[in-house]
Amino acid sequence: MVVVCQGRRSAYGYNFLGLMRFTVASTKPLAPGKATIKFDFAYDGGGPGQGGMGTLFVNDQKVAEGRIEHTQAGMFSADETADVGIDLGTPVVEAIGSDAKSKFTGKISKVTVEVKEMKAPEKAAADKGQAAAAKRKAMSD
Repeated sequence: MVVVCQGRRSAYGYNFLGLMRFTVASTKPLAPGKATIKFDFAYDGGGPGQGGMGTLFVNDQKVAEGRIEHTQAGMFSADETADVGIDLGTPVVEAIGSDAKSKFTGKISKVTVEVKEMKAPEKAAADKGQAAAAKRKAMSD
């Protein structure tokens, strides 16, 4: 996942295992100067890998909303990266790429990732899905 600004428009991109890509993008350009960009994902629940609704905010004003149909149900690969200002792994947004040419050259003052606690039914379903994945992996080894 990545929050990006291309052509002065803020956007959020999610790459689902290289099979599908989802984008939530504003239609209006960012104003010059400092901005606070926030992305909120409201998970559907009901077990691992479900989708949800993504909402993009600029300075606490909703600028875009869109559906993300699938999410990664288990662990991410060990060779993928978690980057800020540059994407060094598999590109989330193909048009931007994943090398030094895509590096953001402005200033990022702060990045905050907030993970909210799952409700009991969602946690039970996630635990069950992770246990099943671990069992399948053990059987394939």
